[in-house]
Amino acid sequence: MNKWKEGMMRITPIQLVKSEIKAMVGVIIGTMVAVYIFIFVHNQLWIIAVIMFFNLILQGSQLIAKLQQLNTLKQFDSIQEIKEVLSDDFSEIQNKESVSSMQETGANKYNEE
Repeated sequence: MNKWKEGMMRITPIQLVKSEIKAMVGVIIGTMVAVYIFIFVHNQLWIIAVIMFFNLILQGSQLIAKLQQLNTLKQFDSIQEIKEVLSDDFSEIQNKESVSSMQETGANKYNEE
């Protein structure tokens, strides 16, 4: 149980949304098959086909929302990577500047003596 818990804690938001999208696609395909069956095989149960058709519209809108969420997370992730690279470069520049200023301070100290 602890291994499962640790594995679940390591799942990234992007991986979670991708798995939700895959599950939604399966549900949408199943709903489409059910609508087909209730329309063409069981003609007397057309009301269920109507209900499932509206359910299909709802599931489609949820899928679109998840796709937008995935796109936003990917953009956020790429922006985060850019920020990390820039902050690493900036910290390197700051370290070089601090080393050079220390060297200058040390050189000035020896020149005064």
